[in-house]
Amino acid sequence: MISIDNINYCEFCFEQMSVNDHFCTKCGSRYDQHRYPGTLPTGTLLKRRYIVGRVLGKGGFGITYLCFDAESKKRVAIKEYFPDGFVYRDNGTTAVQIKQSPDIFNKGAEKFYNEAKLLYNFNNIPNIVKIEKFFAENNTKYFVMEYLVGSDLKDYFKSVPHPDENLVIYIAIEVLKSLRILHAKNVLHRDIAPDNIFMCDDGTIKLIDFGAARVTSLTEVSSSFSVILKPGFAPFEQYQSKGKQGPWTDIYALGATMYYLIKKVRPQEAVVRREEDTLDMTGFSPQLRAILSKMMAVRIDERYNSADEVIADLTQTQRGGNNEKNPSPVNDIDTNNPSTQTIDTFWKNHSTQTIPKGEPSPKKENDQDSNKKLTIILLCIVSVLCYLVLFSLMFILFG
Repeated sequence: MISIDNINYCEFCFEQMSVNDHFCTKCGSRYDQHRYPGTLPTGTLLKRRYIVGRVLGKGGFGITYLCFDAESKKRVAIKEYFPDGFVYRDNGTTAVQIKQSPDIFNKGAEKFYNEAKLLYNFNNIPNIVKIEKFFAENNTKYFVMEYLVGSDLKDYFKSVPHPDENLVIYIAIEVLKSLRILHAKNVLHRDIAPDNIFMCDDGTIKLIDFGAARVTSLTEVSSSFSVILKPGFAPFEQYQSKGKQGPWTDIYALGATMYYLIKKVRPQEAVVRREEDTLDMTGFSPQLRAILSKMMAVRIDERYNSADEVIADLTQTQRGGNNEKNPSPVNDIDTNNPSTQTIDTFWKNHSTQTIPKGEPSPKKENDQDSNKKLTIILLCIVSVLCYLVLFSLMFILFG
């Protein structure tokens, strides 16, 4: 437990605690720091304002910590440049020690810093994780991001056995909104995959991890790109250092992500598909199958060229496959469309019975049932009256 301005917080998750609490009711105070050797000690102070808590994740090039901003009194995420194999940190210390190839380490640190600067320029885009600060300390570099509460799509969809296509389409449209702005600024993400798309608890979709992002002139066909990819999600051109990369590159990866979320299997690799394409496209509605086939086309000239093209087709499919030639742009989609709703609203709307057009509503069906019951009762009454009349006539005639 740590105390900041007379308020007690859990030292691992920074939820408020009572002075009498023996453990945090949120995280249980059972964080095991030793799972991540070389990380900053819990309680480390960065830039005299950020208090380090538990590790959120560790990759090949960096470590992400949950931290508490003592100035703004809010939780943030801080990413530290810590490339495996090149550096180490003694237990209980904060400074990073370079053990080999300092030139490579410094070039990587500069690239890491550029990622933060790149993201900082897009803080006005709702569907991209926001960067608040970036700084150097402990012989390495850091950047401060907004702390997202929720889970990435890879984890989230593990608990969804039969994903709704409309939910996946909603997510894709939210990502595409960000991509069309990035692409307009000549920025490619180049690493779109289920673990790099985050679903917040409030329903917001965030595109994260821009470590592979590249600013380039999209008219330069022969630009040299570093080969960074995720097998199954990367298009064929991304396997080549001089491949023709552009908006279509991110579109392929997003299509592969949609495929994975619904099929629960990683798509066949693009280099394999180029030789023999046996990608299983069953299990989708006809409309979505056609869109995914075009998004994931091996040949660039058979793929969508822009995010707007995909948004138009996905929006039309989401609306039920109507025959609009020019669907409304995504900014004009009404609030009843799942693409503009939160996940909670989306699921609430889809958990209730929907009545297709042209079919009677439940209320009308109940009215019909009531009418049938009334008719039967009236027939019974008429029958009894007829019987009484007939009985009376027989009594009079035969006394």
